[in-house]
This record gives sequence, C-alpha cells and structure tokens, in this order.
Amino acid sequence: MNFLSRRTIREYTEEVISEEKIQEILKVALFSPSSRNKRGIEFIVVKDKKIAEKLSGYKKKVQNMPLEANFLVVVIADKTLSDTWIENSSVALTLMQLKAWDLGIGSCWMQVRGRVDNNNIDSEEIIKKILEIPEKYGVLALMTFGYPKEKKEGYEFFQIDNDRIHYEKY
Repeated sequence: MNFLSRRTIREYTEEVISEEKIQEILKVALFSPSSRNKRGIEFIVVKDKKIAEKLSGYKKKVQNMPLEANFLVVVIADKTLSDTWIENSSVALTLMQLKAWDLGIGSCWMQVRGRVDNNNIDSEEIIKKILEIPEKYGVLALMTFGYPKEKKEGYEFFQIDNDRIHYEKY
C-alpha cells in the first residue's frame, strides 16, 4: 500500500461494503498492539441507519457523516484494565483506517473523547447512552467507512515537512 495515497474521506457512495471486507478491517483492529497485551479495546459496529442517525448529533459540526457511511465503528476500551486505553484505541483506529484504504474503502476518524454537542453535553456520555455502553468504558472515537464518493489526490514526498524530524536531541 502506498501510505501517501491515504486521505480522509467524508463523502461516500451508496455501494454496500461486503461483510468479508468489514471483517478484514475488524481483524486488524483486534490484533492491534496494546500495552502489556491487555487487549481491553472493544468495537461496536453500527450498520443500522436509525442508530447512525441518533449518533449524527453527538458533537458540534458532525453533520450527517455517520448517517451517510456504509457502516461505522465505535472504539471503546475498558478503562479499569489499562491506563493506556487512549493510546491503545488510537493504534486500533489507525490500523483500521489503513486496512480500509488498502481495500479501497474510505474512512474518517471522528473524535468523541473531549468533545461536546451543540448543547455542551459531553459527547462520550451521549454515545454511551445511545449504544448502552457500561460506565467503565471510555469512548475515544468513531470511524465512518464507505466507498469514496470524493476523489482526493495523494500526498507527494516534497510535501513532507522534514523539519519535524529530530535525531538524538531536539
């Protein structure tokens, strides 16, 4: 896979993603690295448009992306199992995004933790209520998936900011 070609996709076609491809995406998430191999990350797959519609208002400026996606995955983690649940969840999200792109599927990471809706209600609490997630779980983000409707050019090597790379010391 050419990593420079991967872009965030926010508009999707109506083409249905096969269950086989969904399982391939979830498989890489299940095998993602986690601190001390605790594997406290879990995934809620949402295909139901009624549930996706409820999720559409979970934070400011979220628009209808969850509703327009072919499916979405909410990444949760048992906060009592690991103090690195945020980092572990981030790794799983990233690997899902890369695997999806490799399969020709677009995705968009939509942050939940630390966000609020238009009424300043905590986004994490909104998601927990809608999806009946137990209190001990943290909700980092949800990721939408679908075949890209929009076409975005990949990045070029000359666009890489090498000034952000440091060796031995800052």
